[in-house]
Amino acid sequence: MTILILIGMAVLVGVLLLYVFELGRSRRLLLKAGNARKALRSSEELFRSIMQNVHAFILLINRDFVVTRTNYYDITKARKPEGRLPRVGDLLRCNNALSAEGGCGTHELCGSCPIRRKIEETYRAKSSFTDLEATLDIRDRRGEVSECDTYVSGEYMEIDDKEGMVITVHDITRLKKAEVELHKAREKAENAEERKRRKAFYLRNGLKETGLFVNVYDTDFELLTPDGELTFWEYVDFLREVMYEEYVEILRPTLIAMKKK
Repeated sequence: MTILILIGMAVLVGVLLLYVFELGRSRRLLLKAGNARKALRSSEELFRSIMQNVHAFILLINRDFVVTRTNYYDITKARKPEGRLPRVGDLLRCNNALSAEGGCGTHELCGSCPIRRKIEETYRAKSSFTDLEATLDIRDRRGEVSECDTYVSGEYMEIDDKEGMVITVHDITRLKKAEVELHKAREKAENAEERKRRKAFYLRNGLKETGLFVNVYDTDFELLTPDGELTFWEYVDFLREVMYEEYVEILRPTLIAMKKK
């Protein structure tokens, strides 16, 4: 009997030790799982923060151009539609996509879309592309269409054995406008230098300043005369004498400034 009791106690102790061991192992696994979940949540929060604050639209798309994940709605504050996921052109409000009954990819001009062609090419090559410059006709919520200049980049990847691509769309419309304005300003500066040289030449050869600055046919210039005596209306009358009235109306002479001599 004593032997049986001792054997029973040994078995019980063994079971208890096994339980404690398994409990400890389970706690360690749970702890690891908890840490993994925390790390996953932290990574997800970091990813979401980056997506919300980056100054570009980021689109995760599948082989059919369907956008499965994006920061578009976070940046634009647009309401995310319920139901089927949008394709690239539908999401970006491409006018061609919104004009076609079937949406992105079904318009007659979709075949010539540089972004679509580049994405298709990248899928076939399983590669990437950067800074594709493309101009899109974008339709706003009021139905008005305007041009939007963009830089588009793409990176091919496989997720869960399925083909996908990360597309980055940078809106460079403002930069393009600033570039045009800078070019105009540079041209004006170059013209100003050229005008200074011409004016100095004319003054050296006997002409004098009238102090009148006019605009004729969208061109600004300063009036010079042999004696420096001229009023704006005398100048307009002179134009009427050498041209018909209808041409003077086309030229639209306007006094810009009158500098005291």
